[in-house]
Amino acid sequence: MSFHLLSLERILCKLMLCVLHSFLIASCNGLMEQAEGTRLGSGMVTTYTDVRAQADIALDLRDIKELLNDDSDPNNLANAEIIYRNGKHSSLEDNGGARRSLYWMTGDSGEFDALKMREPTFLFHLHGLREKGEIIGSNYRYADKLTHILFESNDVQLTGSTKRGTLVTESAMALNLWMYIAHELYDALDDCSLAMNMNKEEALSRNSGSTRALDEAIAYWIGTDQDGGTNRGHSLYSLTQRAGEMFGTLLFDAEARANSDIRTLYHYGRSLLAFPSACTGDDPDFAMRGLHNLTNKMLAKMMIPLIQMLLYSIYEQDNTRIKIYATAVVPQISACSDPDYTYLKRILIDTAYERSEFHSVLYALQRSYSCLGVTCEEVGAYSINKIPICAETPTDHPLAGYVPKTDIRNQAKIDLDIKQIQILSLYPASFSAIRNIYNFGKNSPDGESFRTLHEFATSSLRSGIPWFQRFHDFFGTDNFADENIQNAIDKSKNWIDSSDVQRGEAIVQNIKLNVMIIFAMRKFYDALFDCKISPEDDRSIGLQSWDEGVAYFSGSLEGGRDNVASNGVLLMKTASEMCLHFEICVEGETAPIVVELISLFNNGIKFVVEGKCDDIESTIGNIEYVMLVPLVQGIIHYALINEKLDRGSFDGSLAIGDAFARALVPHISAFDSNSASDVDNNMSFTTTRKPVQDGSMEVANALDTAIDKGLKVECQLIGSEDNINLECEDSEDAAFAKYSVSTIILSVFAVIF
Repeated sequence: MSFHLLSLERILCKLMLCVLHSFLIASCNGLMEQAEGTRLGSGMVTTYTDVRAQADIALDLRDIKELLNDDSDPNNLANAEIIYRNGKHSSLEDNGGARRSLYWMTGDSGEFDALKMREPTFLFHLHGLREKGEIIGSNYRYADKLTHILFESNDVQLTGSTKRGTLVTESAMALNLWMYIAHELYDALDDCSLAMNMNKEEALSRNSGSTRALDEAIAYWIGTDQDGGTNRGHSLYSLTQRAGEMFGTLLFDAEARANSDIRTLYHYGRSLLAFPSACTGDDPDFAMRGLHNLTNKMLAKMMIPLIQMLLYSIYEQDNTRIKIYATAVVPQISACSDPDYTYLKRILIDTAYERSEFHSVLYALQRSYSCLGVTCEEVGAYSINKIPICAETPTDHPLAGYVPKTDIRNQAKIDLDIKQIQILSLYPASFSAIRNIYNFGKNSPDGESFRTLHEFATSSLRSGIPWFQRFHDFFGTDNFADENIQNAIDKSKNWIDSSDVQRGEAIVQNIKLNVMIIFAMRKFYDALFDCKISPEDDRSIGLQSWDEGVAYFSGSLEGGRDNVASNGVLLMKTASEMCLHFEICVEGETAPIVVELISLFNNGIKFVVEGKCDDIESTIGNIEYVMLVPLVQGIIHYALINEKLDRGSFDGSLAIGDAFARALVPHISAFDSNSASDVDNNMSFTTTRKPVQDGSMEVANALDTAIDKGLKVECQLIGSEDNINLECEDSEDAAFAKYSVSTIILSVFAVIF
């Protein structure tokens, strides 16, 4: 849902906070002006704190542009570079006494670098600009690198009446200033987080620090000498106005929609921080969740003018602007779709853009809108028909060969949270950001908030799965996955002596194998429950539940009708990775169980439509039976790898093997406790003994025994690796067959009532 002007105000009113909210907004707009706030944009915004020095950075942009666009004085270039590097109008100084400048914003200080290295938007940019062969990005000065080149390079393309000063300042805005505003938003979040562990007085001080950071962000965005609702200004607000004019996204009052939404979000953040319990231990999640969501939504709105300017540059084949805006946008897509990111980086950043690629580039960018948090309507159409407004992804867009009956586009996007956590885990300082995405969500909208992996991992509804009790019995808690993930994030308990690589793998793999699989299965059982209780002429709830189960199994990143298990991050991708190791792939790199799962998903939805409850139950049982195959393969694969490691190894494979074991051992334990102990003792993460101390063959033997005693796994679907080939005979009794339909219904009622 997009944020129109006043939409957030209506939300708060629905929460019966109208009176308080009206006072707070009035305070934001003027009543607190006596508290040395700053009027911005002809009074569109009045901040609570004095941020004139921040807003004055816009005057540096103005002077640089004027100097470089004036060819009459040969000293203008040198003078413009001095302003860029040393600053001129802002009275702010860093800790060393140097005036803040556009160059300083690119991170010319160790302390600032350390802060940015835990901020997702900056890290996604580093990741997206990494060179071939690099696992993590190292191009920390990408903004200054390109902006500085534009000062003097003879290769700068001056299109039409465009002059060098215009290009330099656009680069400084889109790269230097934009990312620094992102830093200010994360700074507000960090200040709030730090306040949680302080006493009330200290917390209130930190709360004011969050307010200050929001004020600074909006001051940098709007800038000094900006006329509200016009492009008469010098900072990003003005650039957004110009982009809005070109793409037809101005509102009735002539303000660009993106600017209006950014101001609305700013006022919402101010209102949030005005609550007495904000950023205190009294209500620890209230302000943090709100600020986290606010940051992600504001960053998405800030991305809109960059996308618009990139589209404009591509259409007009303005190669210099293409480099500027591609560098500003494309790296963020590395946190979305690997194929689209790789293609766009090659065409727009690594090589000179060719006009023949226009439509392919356009479609790749438009496919990325949803992940970037923007809509086709928000981006608009360039000159009405030069680049028409795009169409949103249809509600029946296939998920890995499955065509949903209901709209589950947002649910499927939960896999983007996992992908982005996986990227962040490569950067050691980012675990606080990982915690926020895990606890508060980021990519899967659910009303005005987001679905969260933490909620999936702790949902009481999971007990509606008949075999969920196995996990409770084995681990002694319903929240076995969440506790393990939180411990890895905090580097505590069993992960206290682990490496950062191991912590990252523990978080990601446990989400994939011990959170998503169980929550997806819960949705399939919801469809079965609905079949039993719903009238024959209304299958809507069951259809929604089944579709959601498929969404949580496959995610949004898998291919469409024909291209399956190629780009995802969930179980189907894991299965296709394992089939390569076990030499059992079909059609290239597709696991046979992926083909089987897609068939089962499609059969299941047909049975839901027809109200065939027994067939739904049988299909669920077959899904459970098939999903064990990659878990068995994963245990064998990582047993083979980890038995070669020494005690105390920091290798990430130890954490991956642990996650696979945690996903399967409770099922094994239901049939043979000795086999469960053998697998657990060899595969669980520890620094006190050698990994896989009894050898991979002993682990395989334990799996063989468990299957012989009733754990149903079709051995012919497993294959073999390094001569380990399970000798089990396919069990006639399904691992989950002991649970009847009546047991399922009773367990669901136990959760509801």
